[in-house]
Amino acid sequence: MAIYVKGTNDYPVAPEGQHLAVCCDVLELHDVPTQYGPKTKVRIYFQLEAVQEDGRPFVAARTFGVTLSELGALRPFLESWRGRRFTSEELERFDLEVLIGVNAVIQLIHVERDGKTYANVNSIMRPAKGTSLLAIDPKYIRMQDRRGDDYVAPRADDPSVMVAPTPEEQYGELPEPEDDLPF
Repeated sequence: MAIYVKGTNDYPVAPEGQHLAVCCDVLELHDVPTQYGPKTKVRIYFQLEAVQEDGRPFVAARTFGVTLSELGALRPFLESWRGRRFTSEELERFDLEVLIGVNAVIQLIHVERDGKTYANVNSIMRPAKGTSLLAIDPKYIRMQDRRGDDYVAPRADDPSVMVAPTPEEQYGELPEPEDDLPF
């Protein structure tokens, strides 16, 4: 029996505009080809409040060089998100994993390249105070936990998928942060 596959990825593209989003993943990418040779990069993934036809949230991502230099793109992106600059102590060592679960308002811009449309994360900021925040879809599986190149994300309505507990279910009542910085 023949098994047919397509040569392109025809994933739905997230709509342009501003979206409430939650950071759902951070992935370190090794040996990414650049004009200066292979580099390590980091990709930050966001689940949007907007959902696809099958009920799964759209996911958008942005890739950065792994540096908090003022000349890099990552530092101003994070500072815009958190609403203030990093202190020199914070710049000495910052764990990007703390971003997971943090909400944001992101601006998506559509860009056409090689006949395909991509939704690029153009800018980011903190949600306004009082905004109802998003939680990561409990069926989302982090990139680091996916099984190889043949992995297919489960559909939102797949009953065989186990639902991960919410942070409150897993850890009990979460304490209020001491300040209003998201990270």
